[in-house]
Amino acid sequence: MANQNSNDKTRKYSSIIVDGVARAPSRAMLHAVGFEDADFKKPEIGIASTWSMVTPCNMHINKLAEDAAQGADEAGAKSIIFNTITVSDG
Repeated sequence: MANQNSNDKTRKYSSIIVDGVARAPSRAMLHAVGFEDADFKKPEIGIASTWSMVTPCNMHINKLAEDAAQGADEAGAKSIIFNTITVSDG
C-alpha cells in the first residue's frame, strides 16, 4: 500500500505508522498520548531513555531525554521518548 507522503524522505518511517485510512487506530492511540493533528505531518523522532530510579547513575537521564525531545520538537519534528533497559555496575 502506497503512503500518501511516500516522497517525503523526512517521514520515511513515520508515514508507515500514521498515514492512510488503515492507520487510523495508530493515530487514535497517539492522540491519546498527546499528539495533535499537525504532529502527523512531522517526522517522528524516537528518543531512548535509560532513566530509572533503581540506579543512581541513571536518575538524571530523564532530564537529558526531555532536553533532546525539546530540541527535536523545536527543529520541526515530533519527539517520542521511550524507555529501554538500564544497566548498573553496582
